[in-house]
Amino acid sequence: MGPVICQLFITGYLMKVIFRDHAMSIPGNGILFSILNFNMGMGYLGLGMISAGLARLTGSLIPAIFFAIGCSLAKALTLASYPRVTTILVFLI
Repeated sequence: MGPVICQLFITGYLMKVIFRDHAMSIPGNGILFSILNFNMGMGYLGLGMISAGLARLTGSLIPAIFFAIGCSLAKALTLASYPRVTTILVFLI
């Protein structure tokens, strides 16, 4: 439920309220997504930017929500199945 609520609030609500300019909405959503998740890594920045791009491209939040759920599952599976890969991916997460 975490990725769904996060996408609904950040990408669905805050992106439309704060970023009326289309040029700043995608990078602004990435920065806002990183700040509100208290993680300034490149992974959260990229997740926010890709989800904003998907929301702008399709006009719906459903692809952005599915993308966030997929990234969350991939993170959990990577940490559970391959803990040694975590040292390599620590800069992205």
